[in-house]
Amino acid sequence: MMAVTGLSVSIPNAHASPTINFVGSISQSSSGTFFSTSTTVNYTSLGSHFIFVQATIAGTCTISSVADSGGSTYSKLARYGVGNNNQNGTGLAVEAWSTTGQGSIASTSVTVSYYQNQQGPGFPCDSRPGISIAEYSGAHDVLGVVSVNQNTLGNSEPTLSYTLTAANNWLISGFNVADGDAVLTADAGILRTTNSAPVGKGAIEDNTASSATSVTTSLHVTGGTSSSSWVVVGVELRTGVTVTTVSCSPSTIHKGKTSTCSATVTGSVPTGTISWSVNGGSVSPTTCTLSSGSCSTTYTAPSHQTGTFTVTASYSGDSRNYSSSGSTNVVVS
Repeated sequence: MMAVTGLSVSIPNAHASPTINFVGSISQSSSGTFFSTSTTVNYTSLGSHFIFVQATIAGTCTISSVADSGGSTYSKLARYGVGNNNQNGTGLAVEAWSTTGQGSIASTSVTVSYYQNQQGPGFPCDSRPGISIAEYSGAHDVLGVVSVNQNTLGNSEPTLSYTLTAANNWLISGFNVADGDAVLTADAGILRTTNSAPVGKGAIEDNTASSATSVTTSLHVTGGTSSSSWVVVGVELRTGVTVTTVSCSPSTIHKGKTSTCSATVTGSVPTGTISWSVNGGSVSPTTCTLSSGSCSTTYTAPSHQTGTFTVTASYSGDSRNYSSSGSTNVVVS
């Protein structure tokens, strides 16, 4: 449990993890022509974590499902073509799949199934994709694909910048470069793992910051040709931790008088309600709805009692944010 002392006190939900951590990663590459409908990667993962899967796959093929031996549920986050019509074609495509923020079930392998577009499900691709997997702990949820960038090596190296919605959230990026001779190394951010396939190279990178600011993931590419295309897709992992601060103005009032008390919640664009309480006097309304992260109530001091009274605001939380509470004192004379 964490507290901020002073004018206001904030107590985030005890179940909230204040940080996201990288746990592990693995890649499985492929080469040559092998007609196949699935690839299994042996990787031991823990439960209640976030698993991110990036695939370097031929544009003529599509991933139909991602599953692991523990029974976790995976959803497709994105598919983007590289140097073709943005979805399919004869070139390269990046596909990104993941569990929910805490959705993984402990497992020992991940299986990626795919098919040839023109023939449909069940028909094998003529080349296996390269697969990269990264695992993270401490995420409350994942905010879909938040940014996409694509270009050619002649114009710029693969890069993606994004402004985090809250401090200590993470940008997770899946890269594809349509050049089999390219060598990928880290530029900005941390390169976790790389893969190769007959159609190109792939990678997973991440970055984070201690404030809601812009972060960048980028790769340095050597050995590639200037006309080679690249694409990168990014998702945001969120801690869900919120901080509720309370202030009352004026903070010193006479018996029976009023003070306006405001609560402000910081987190990942928090929505929901504040419930107000006080240990002497009254508040009205007792509940208010956040607007741009804040809302207010009116505190009325006791008519026949003096002293220091504590006004508390309790944030409800929402699908992206944990609950938290904060308080401040009002002196009645």
